Amino acid sequence: MDKKATFHITIESMVILILGVVFLGLGLTFLTVVYLGMEKSTDHAFDELTKHRIELLMSTDRQFDLEFYSIDLEENDRKIFFMIIKNKGLFDEEWQINHTVNSLGNEVDCDKLQIAYKNNIKLRSGEDTIPPLIIKSERDINPGTCLYELTAENNEGIIETLELTVNIK
Repeated sequence: MDKKATFHITIESMVILILGVVFLGLGLTFLTVVYLGMEKSTDHAFDELTKHRIELLMSTDRQFDLEFYSIDLEENDRKIFFMIIKNKGLFDEEWQINHTVNSLGNEVDCDKLQIAYKNNIKLRSGEDTIPPLIIKSERDINPGTCLYELTAENNEGIIETLELTVNIK
């Protein structure tokens, strides 16, 4: 017996298959356009605000400076702001940033504040960097004031010190 297998497809099946592929393509195109549009609109809004904050910080003449010297935090709150480090020298520099904290009152426990920043920063000659500084309070922190002393020291021994006051409400 000599039987040959045949592949038989009707016109209706071909039309349904083509419509399915077309609708799949249209759906993927629609989703891509919608999500890319959302990304561009939120990036633009965030960039304008951040750009303005950075421009204000760039206007400083200091080598090491903060966007704010005093901030207010509530329980379980977080603040993100910027610091700037400028290399005004002719050679590459490496900066080490450290901090100490002191309580300005008996009730507040400054250990319940978390501070995060980039500790080791390398800059080329004439380069500036603006890393973020994040301070977060825990849920059960008592009201009071903590005083942070931020110290930036470069590889040439130049030391810059700033004070940051954190008021816990």
